[in-house]
Amino acid sequence: MGTAEDVPRLVSVPQAVTFASVRSGPTANHTCASTSDGSSPGDLYCWGANESGQLGIGASGAPVLEPKLVDEAAFSGVFALGARHTCALTSGGASGRAWCWGDNSHGQLGNGTNAESSDPVQLSPWKLSSIAAGHSHTCAFAVGERAVLCWGRNDVFQLGLGGGDREERLEPTFIAGQGEFNLLEPRLGAHHSCALGAEGTKLFCWGQNGLGQLGDGSFVDRDIATRLLSDELSLRQMDMGGSHTCVLTSAGGAYCVGANDSRQLGSGLSVDSTSILVPVSGGLSFDGPFAAGGRHTCGLDAKGDTYCWGSNDFGQLGDGSRALRPLPTFVVQGRPVP
Repeated sequence: MGTAEDVPRLVSVPQAVTFASVRSGPTANHTCASTSDGSSPGDLYCWGANESGQLGIGASGAPVLEPKLVDEAAFSGVFALGARHTCALTSGGASGRAWCWGDNSHGQLGNGTNAESSDPVQLSPWKLSSIAAGHSHTCAFAVGERAVLCWGRNDVFQLGLGGGDREERLEPTFIAGQGEFNLLEPRLGAHHSCALGAEGTKLFCWGQNGLGQLGDGSFVDRDIATRLLSDELSLRQMDMGGSHTCVLTSAGGAYCVGANDSRQLGSGLSVDSTSILVPVSGGLSFDGPFAAGGRHTCGLDAKGDTYCWGSNDFGQLGDGSRALRPLPTFVVQGRPVP
């Protein structure tokens, strides 16, 4: 389309192609979509900013305005977008091999170099079930080791290596405290990282915390996984914005913590940040996917309707305006969540 829009618009999809999932990231200016529904391999298409080769189409340069096929086949539908890099897993049963491309100035591609690549490069020898990308770091869950690996930028402890370690890593490295916390699949904000504990009621976070995004009641950066104060809520989903963190409970409740300068927490609070989880206002039950952007947040309710809140200066809430929304605002009617 090539222009800013403040209402949802259809993407020009290649003929005979059907997307099963679409994703961007809290710091990304590009978007990717997969034809895989998770049960069989599929193709990955990307579009948008491409100054560092983050679209994986064999070249870098000007933005690409329509979906282009990534130069690698048989992706599983598991993929993640950083600021200027992208990673995806290839199919392989319960686990797959990771491929990454784009900016690599901090080693976020994980291939042992700092060389940028506009073609996918493989991470060996790990078999992974999930992968997540922050601004300039990447984390994944290794199936055989049942452990979280991270690599890339680490200036504010976003790799969670412990011991005050701020050195970036060019290859996947185990985070500290694996045995104690039994962490599962990670999700990343711009410069912070989180993962659920195996029992599902506890969330652990590490990295940048200047705006309280780790939710541990402080504003101190953490070099090791630190428990988010969740009052034993039964958590079933989480997502990370640029500098905020949101969780969904099994009962459909939504809670957020961290930066609130654009009212991205949806709580109605007038403070610019908080280090303790606050409930999203409006009395909605969020039963579907929940996603946090750089300074905005969206979720699906039990009827499949989309609600968004927070920053809207580029029309990112899709409500037909560019007005900041401090509370969940109806965007589009959907279908009931299965």
